[in-house]
Amino acid sequence: MKGRLTIKIDFMNFTKMLSVVAVSLCAATSFAQTFLPIAVPESKWVNSYFEQVKSYDSYDKTKTLKTEKRLIIAQEFCIQNEDSLINDKAFLKMDDCAGNYVGSARDYKGKFMFVPKGMIQESVMYDFTASKGDVVKNVLSRQVNGKYEHSDVTVVSVDSVSIAGSTRKRINYQGGSWIEGIGSKHGLLMSHSSTSKDYLKDLTCKCNGKETVYPIKKSGSCELPFVLKKEMSRVTELIKVEPSRAWFVMEFDRRVDNDELYIINSKGKMIKPNMTVRPDRIMVDLSPYKDGNYVVILKNKTNMSLGRMVKI
Repeated sequence: MKGRLTIKIDFMNFTKMLSVVAVSLCAATSFAQTFLPIAVPESKWVNSYFEQVKSYDSYDKTKTLKTEKRLIIAQEFCIQNEDSLINDKAFLKMDDCAGNYVGSARDYKGKFMFVPKGMIQESVMYDFTASKGDVVKNVLSRQVNGKYEHSDVTVVSVDSVSIAGSTRKRINYQGGSWIEGIGSKHGLLMSHSSTSKDYLKDLTCKCNGKETVYPIKKSGSCELPFVLKKEMSRVTELIKVEPSRAWFVMEFDRRVDNDELYIINSKGKMIKPNMTVRPDRIMVDLSPYKDGNYVVILKNKTNMSLGRMVKI
């Protein structure tokens, strides 16, 4: 009779061994993670700033006091395909998309490092190696007034978000988030800055070349007209438009067919609806868009007209 080979398995030890292997594999995967870079040549960000305005809608029969976001100013930041050597470290130059130098940036081991104009020392602005409960020390942030400050940031949670077909790590702190490959949801360089409750800031979009990767994947939405980059203080005419479900008609006592025309939704994004333009009349079709308020800006060398279209 042939001998029988008997194998005894200590189930408890076997389970522990599997757990150790699983943890080791997870640790190896985490260590080998490839971070999506932020400092990509030919990248562009648009930071938008809004104020919360309370007013009565003249078309609302209930005369209810409403709060709206009003776009105040928009700023653009571009990373050029141009190297900058600071303290023997290679950076990429950043400007305001009009050739005016803002600073230099680089990605380093999961961190976004930045050297503002006029400084020589780099500071961490985003740290995607941080875990829940970590305190990231001396985080640099740009304030609304353009000044830079350092502060400690406590990470309250870490999760992920799907953007532009890829899963990106998100570091959440009190009042904001850093998104891998994008930056802060409050706007590029707005790492951990505070503001008054009546003043809001937002990352309108981020593009890599001509492709918009945040907040939605489409081309062209990062193109902002020059008029929106400055305070709207040159308004010479208010356009009165009756509420409508689809077509909005604007009549003028002058020629407007050669004027620059911009239409912005309530989130401060420029849209391009179908329209008909005649010498003294503009007709805009908002039927495909959501109900709400839309700003219309008409501009030439001497006039800037501002109006609101209420889609009901």
